[in-house]
Amino acid sequence: MKFTSRIVITLGLAVVGFVGCSENAPVAVTPPPAIKTLEVALDEINKAGQMGSIADELPRLVEEIKVADPDKGAALEKDLGELLAARGGAAVRAKAKAMSTTLTK
Repeated sequence: MKFTSRIVITLGLAVVGFVGCSENAPVAVTPPPAIKTLEVALDEINKAGQMGSIADELPRLVEEIKVADPDKGAALEKDLGELLAARGGAAVRAKAKAMSTTLTK
């Protein structure tokens, strides 16, 4: 009898344990704010002295910032035009650094 009750209790706990385990619930992933993303991108550009594929994302990030802070966004938009037109590592680094300064104001 003791043995049977132990089996029943063990099986009951196992069933409760398995039933309590549901599939992974979806987790909402919040993308980093545009300011932080742009800050990291500008830091990478400053280190590398070139833009690479991140140049495609910069206008979108600036637009997101512009919605939240129109003055800062307008200044960054102007700087972005100059950054995209910059040629040579030193010019790209200088403009990325200037944009970083504008971003942190």
